[in-house]
Amino acid sequence: MKKKYFLGIGLAVLVVLVVGALIWSAQQNKNAKETTIHQNDVKQIKLTRDELKFQPDFFEVSRSKGTLCLTPVKAEHKKESEVFYQKQNYKLKKVQLFFPSKKLLKDKKYPGEIRMQHQAKSGDKLTVISYVERGKENFALKETSEIAKKLKKNEKIKTQDPVSTLALISQDYRVVRYKQSEKQLYLVFNQPITLSQKEFDSFKSMK
Repeated sequence: MKKKYFLGIGLAVLVVLVVGALIWSAQQNKNAKETTIHQNDVKQIKLTRDELKFQPDFFEVSRSKGTLCLTPVKAEHKKESEVFYQKQNYKLKKVQLFFPSKKLLKDKKYPGEIRMQHQAKSGDKLTVISYVERGKENFALKETSEIAKKLKKNEKIKTQDPVSTLALISQDYRVVRYKQSEKQLYLVFNQPITLSQKEFDSFKSMK
């Protein structure tokens, strides 16, 4: 009888611990969905064109929970896209597209966000963010939007044409800069780029 009693208590404690862990995990995921970039955390700067040396890249396109991910495909005799900033070269590792935006600048939410993640040999990370609004068609993302519309879960499709990553940022080069940690730096463009309504519909059709 005592054995059953203690077994019952043990199971109850285990259930409480599991439920607690699930609640904590869900709360962490909820908190991670949107973060606000506060004005007192940032510094307004203007980059020079020499600091951004983007090269057209072929990408492998995949999706996960409504987020589109573009992973550069290495090509022979082609220089990788990179950002030269504060005496370091950062190689492009991944591009993510969110609809709507996840990083909120001055509490403003945009219809879309493009997040380009780079890493230096030192391990330092640099993330370049562009916000997206409805407007003119972005030819750099035309093929990617068509892929997104038909892309299935766990499927990966390679772009047939190179994507001009330079077209994924505003050409006025005004950004806000802030550090999330000693190893993670963000450059967030003030001026958004545009996608056509058709392109938006294709991206937002992802499940």
